Order: sequence, then C-alpha cells, then structure tokens
Amino acid sequence: MKCPECGDIEKIENPTIGEICCVGCGLVLSWNPIEEFSIIKKIPLEDKRNMNAFRKVNYTDDGLGSSIMPNDRKSRRLAITHHRHSSKYYGGLSTQDKHFIVVCKHIIYQYGLPDTKGEILASCKLTKKRLGEKGFLRGYNTDFRAAVITFLHLKKHTSVRRHALVTGESQKRISRVSKKFARHMHTRQLLEIRSPTDMVIQTLGRMQYNGIEVPNEIRVKSCVLGEYIAKCLDETDRPYKNSTNATVIWLTGLMEGNTFRQQDITDVSEVTVQTIRTVLRLIIYPTFKIDKKTISNLTVDEFVNGIRKVNKNE
Repeated sequence: MKCPECGDIEKIENPTIGEICCVGCGLVLSWNPIEEFSIIKKIPLEDKRNMNAFRKVNYTDDGLGSSIMPNDRKSRRLAITHHRHSSKYYGGLSTQDKHFIVVCKHIIYQYGLPDTKGEILASCKLTKKRLGEKGFLRGYNTDFRAAVITFLHLKKHTSVRRHALVTGESQKRISRVSKKFARHMHTRQLLEIRSPTDMVIQTLGRMQYNGIEVPNEIRVKSCVLGEYIAKCLDETDRPYKNSTNATVIWLTGLMEGNTFRQQDITDVSEVTVQTIRTVLRLIIYPTFKIDKKTISNLTVDEFVNGIRKVNKNE
C-alpha cells in the first residue's frame, strides 16, 4: 500500500493497538476496531531510560492520525516520526516556513526601514498562515509567496515595479496575485490610488535619503503643482502616474530656481530620463500650451494661476 501523504511504501504494524502506520510520516493507513481494554506491561529498565526523552510525544495530534503512546520500540519509532511532522516540532516551523522567513527578511532588509522590520515580518507570517488555512497559497512556490505577501505589507513604502525589481519576480504576476490575496487578509485591503501629494512627498523623501538637499519650500510648491496638474489631467481622462510625478518635481525645481538633475529624480521614481522628456513633449507642453523657455520664467504660483506667456517669434 502506497502512503497517500508522502508516497512511501514502507509500513509498520503495531499489534498492541491494531494499527498499520507509514514509516515515513507516521500516517495511520489502516486499523482494526478493538474493544477497550487495559494493558499492563512491564517495561525493561533500559527501555524506560530511552523512553524518558519522548514522554511528551503522545501530546501531539495535528491531523496525522491518532496519538501514539511509546510503549515499545516500534511505537517509539512511530511516535518520533509523528512528532517530527507535527506543528510543535522545532517551534512549529517546517523547512518551508524557515525558507519563507529568510526570504521575507531579505526583501524587507533591502528597503532599509528602521524599527519596523520585526513588525512587518510578524505581519507577513500571520498573513501566510491565514492564506494557507484558506488554501490560497497552492500552486505558488515559497519565493513568490514571500514576494507577494511582503508587497502587501510594504505598499506604503514601494510600488509594484520597484518590488518586482527587488524580488526578481514578474511585475504583472505580483500585481495580479496581490489583488487576489488582499481580499482575504485579516484586515481586508483594496489597492487604492495614491494622491499626488503623497507621491510627491514620497519621491522627495527618497531623494533626500540619497543625499540630495530638498528645501521645505520646494516640497510645498511641488505638492501644489502636482495637485494642479493632476486636476487638469483628470479633466482630460489622463492618469497621474510615476512619470508625471517625476516631471512635476523637475518642473518645480526649474520654476523655483533650484533645478534638480533628472537622473537624481529617476533614480528614486522608477522612470527613465527619456520618460520625463517624453511627458514634457507629449503631455505637459501641449496641454498647457507652453514651452521650456517660457515655463522657466514663471514661478509655480504664476503657473497655477493660469499665466501663460508664449513668444511665437522665439
């Protein structure tokens, strides 16, 4: 008989309780109904000494069959196997669980978040347990599970594209599966659209973390310009994306005389320099009917108030 749990064909019989168990995982394959009776058996002294280490084995019963009392050599062997496959072995961590924790720690470490690593890791473990109990983790390997679950708990600090670069997984696959998992978390989450102000503050914070000085005035002006451009784009059914956000920060520096290098912005906003130039050429300049030379002579307040000075002779 092949074991349906582990596939092992080796089995062992315990005539004392009338059960046939798998040697590999301890699963009870068959048993003979017997009447209740008491067995008084004298155990040799050597067996008593060897049995002391496994007194707590009979306390484990996690769906692997009936509890096994280590009365003789055969039952002790089955009890040890049973104990190793229970959730109480080595603190309840299987090899897969340990690998999941290692991958999560590696992903969280790359974001450099202070004082929150332990909280995020604990939340990831609880989410994995909940999704596993519901059966939603089937079909995904441990690395991909860690990538998606960490993304759900790091959404405030990252984006799908950046997380895909960190984990090495497919961006589209992470986005699709994370939406599926988010509905079944302990605190149900829905992936929501971030406001322009939040996107601007997050990008400027990353720039300052990289050693670029960002004055408070530039922060305020960038938020004002971002909200204004987002409102104008919304009227034409155009989204405010990372590329637009990076362009807004560069325009704010240009207008306020504190020009940022486009490369410094793209390093933290997950877009390229060519993308910023494309947004300027195809979206900003045609929408607001302005060019680079004219916009450099305006301030953010003038631009938001609708001042446009286009010199057609230049």
